[in-house]
Amino acid sequence: MADWKDDDTIKDDEGLLRRVPNWPNMVKFDENKNEYRPSSACFSDKSDGVELSVTLETPLLENGSDHQSATKTKGFGLARVKAGIAREITEPKQCIMREPTDDDPYHGIIAGKKSKRAKQKLARSAELVIAPSIQAPEQQ
Repeated sequence: MADWKDDDTIKDDEGLLRRVPNWPNMVKFDENKNEYRPSSACFSDKSDGVELSVTLETPLLENGSDHQSATKTKGFGLARVKAGIAREITEPKQCIMREPTDDDPYHGIIAGKKSKRAKQKLARSAELVIAPSIQAPEQQ
């Protein structure tokens, strides 16, 4: 594991916003909640590592931006998962860190390999803030 250190200035109730591509396998119907939610595929690590890009919700909104601006791509949606949920994943451990970029000053990462179980926990705990502009899959 790389030398990651969890940023404890990011509170457990902080919303971590994840872009949801407008591809059919990126949302699924959650029968327990009776609503659509992001699929676990939305919470996969980058292909070249073990980091998951997010935007920190509070500073985004406090600085005059809105949720739509965080989608970055026309038609994409936006999911929110609380930082505390990511921190509950211990096998393997996940760290949340700020990693501002020129394109996103509120950018952060959830670092740590995402096991199938970890991706499922993130997906099941997430809510769609903005649904992607696709025909949602039919309820099964």
